[in-house]
Amino acid sequence: MPRTKPIPKKDREIAARIKEFREKWKCSRPQLAAHIGVESAVIVRIEAGRVPLKYGIARKIFSYLPINPYWAATGNGLCKGYVVLPEEKDLNVPSNSVFSDVFFSLLLPSFQDQNEDFQEAMILRFGRGKMLAAMVKKAFRDAPDGHAGNLQRVLDKFIEDFLKNHPENDPKKLLRRQAWYINAEQFFKFPNAEQPYSDQNNLTKAESVGINSEVKSQLPVLLERVRKVSSASGKKTELANFLSVPLASVSRWLSGEREPGGEITLRLLKWVEQQEQK
Repeated sequence: MPRTKPIPKKDREIAARIKEFREKWKCSRPQLAAHIGVESAVIVRIEAGRVPLKYGIARKIFSYLPINPYWAATGNGLCKGYVVLPEEKDLNVPSNSVFSDVFFSLLLPSFQDQNEDFQEAMILRFGRGKMLAAMVKKAFRDAPDGHAGNLQRVLDKFIEDFLKNHPENDPKKLLRRQAWYINAEQFFKFPNAEQPYSDQNNLTKAESVGINSEVKSQLPVLLERVRKVSSASGKKTELANFLSVPLASVSRWLSGEREPGGEITLRLLKWVEQQEQK
């Protein structure tokens, strides 16, 4: 029986965006339905705007198709992004809740967090991951013939055990970090991690590597922290050595003549935190 009252506009727009992504991802309705455990008719009704998308079904769709929930709900941001939404029980919402209601009432703040401490912590976390990724790449390069598979199994097991022994006790915190990571590659554009630093390399590349406006807004605070810590005798030289850049580059960043790039910003944050803890 046809629905007599049309669903809200925001739910129709969400359905249209999911359909758009599914088609661009070359995933058929039967294929999607089979993977999330529903009848194809359910997908048809959702995409046609006959019924609103339920939160439980949205969780399953986003676990199969890499759709950014923020984009699906608002039409803003990157359309692609791997995010695991919290379960209904973790949010204390009914099992038949509508996705748009749950997202806008409970989840939206996780995708819009502007807290300065959180942003700085995530920049440092992201930088550590980038640096470790370069180490792992070299480890696979240097692993003896026939042992690359063993190395992968050891790393997989270690990560699995670590996450199992340190579970996230707050699903919204995990969601907030996942949401940040969707745009992380947009925040920083790194030079080749294996390329050795030289004076010329740092003056031309490291200073010009772009960072987005959201991170730029935090640069003055970070640079002020660096100025305070580096005001002691010999600290600017120590910082230059830590960054493997000329002392002149440090002076330019601290004077505001130039902006540090994405990778340098991460390393500045790491250095100043180390100094502040002493």
